[in-house]
Amino acid sequence: MVELSIILDELQGSNDQVIELARVIKSHGVGNYILKRRLIDIVSSEDDPEMFMDILIDKKIISESEELEGCSDCESPLLDSEYCIFCEHSKKTENFSFYKVLDLIKFVDEWRSIISERIDDTVKASDREYLKLIASQVKTLDVLPIVPIEIRTKEVQYQLVGARILYPAFEVELESIGKDGRSDLKFKKSGEVTNYVGEYKLWSNKSNNPVDQCLNYFLSETESGFVFMANDSHSNIWSDYVTKYVKGSATFINDNSDSFLLTEDKNYVNIYCSYHLCPISAKRVAIYHFIYNLHGNFGTRPQAIKKPKAKKVSSK
Repeated sequence: MVELSIILDELQGSNDQVIELARVIKSHGVGNYILKRRLIDIVSSEDDPEMFMDILIDKKIISESEELEGCSDCESPLLDSEYCIFCEHSKKTENFSFYKVLDLIKFVDEWRSIISERIDDTVKASDREYLKLIASQVKTLDVLPIVPIEIRTKEVQYQLVGARILYPAFEVELESIGKDGRSDLKFKKSGEVTNYVGEYKLWSNKSNNPVDQCLNYFLSETESGFVFMANDSHSNIWSDYVTKYVKGSATFINDNSDSFLLTEDKNYVNIYCSYHLCPISAKRVAIYHFIYNLHGNFGTRPQAIKKPKAKKVSSK
């Protein structure tokens, strides 16, 4: 149980506290949604839980509750999926009350234009739009981390975030086209045949080469793909990742064309690009690589943020 000791009457002027509170709430839900009953359990330790929830709505941290179709077994919202990706494709559904955790951060910082300009300068036109969106996912998670309750849900959580970031610019499918039955992203522009593939992996949960796994999802009409690696270790894994999984792939084309397109020191995010021989189409295709560090810059993000003491709010 998380103690939401927050100074309620000072939320308006304290954006850091608003963001932290939203992060805590979001970490107990799926995607941007939290089950109403779960939120009630979380705020039950407050002096006046009902008033606390009213203030969350008033401060636009959460929306009013709404009825959504959810999985009967785990009570997760189905959102854009046709089945529950937590319960082995269960199709048993019923309606539940959910709150939506609202988008609190409106980025107007220079990092967006810097990333956009660099991608426009280095990446072929067909790949630019989705790379900007996934780069945005990495940067946004740095500011507002999502911390799933259970380890097994981490990959799925980041997949859901990726899918929702790609909407509405792309038609996105949260379904696997690989042999192992995992859920990945397949997306394309409306009305177009050319598609793209995204693979999300957790560093501590990689039984196969994630690059080869991504390529196994390619079809003859797939233009390119990306691997989003969530690094749950406390060390820099880029060197190991590139050596073992990129250059270690049997499909890797060793023509010195692989490189960092963007670097964190100059562009706020790393994007590594490598080229491979697609096992389906036999074409030269690009794979773009992102690593999101769950613990910040190798352990520097605090594991628990110290919260101020709770202050009672007058009813006036």
